[in-house]
Amino acid sequence: MNREKFIEGLNSDIAFTDEERTEIYAKSIEHNGAATLLVISMEELAELQQQASKMLRRKGDIIGLVEEMADVIIATTILQCIFGVNAGVLTKAVDVKLNRIKEAAERDEQNDKNPDSGSSVGAE
Repeated sequence: MNREKFIEGLNSDIAFTDEERTEIYAKSIEHNGAATLLVISMEELAELQQQASKMLRRKGDIIGLVEEMADVIIATTILQCIFGVNAGVLTKAVDVKLNRIKEAAERDEQNDKNPDSGSSVGAE
């Protein structure tokens, strides 16, 4: 998307309802077809990866990152529509993944407090 138009949109009063979004996704699938949208989804993921890399190297900007994140959210929602993934199931899957992250962070925190308890380095 044209950067100036994107920024203009960010500063506008655009706000779709969930129903309007659902209709837009359905029309996109009908118009473009599932196969094309699967390829576009892969491209959007790659563009987010590229933007994240730029941010890491301090060559990116937050507007570019936000734009690519929005594209990936749209692509993910379109995949959800194409494959009939229930929103509740997806939310549960996110919670399962978040729980794994939480548990890993707690383990790391515990290991930081007790460095000898979690390490087997050098033990025979």
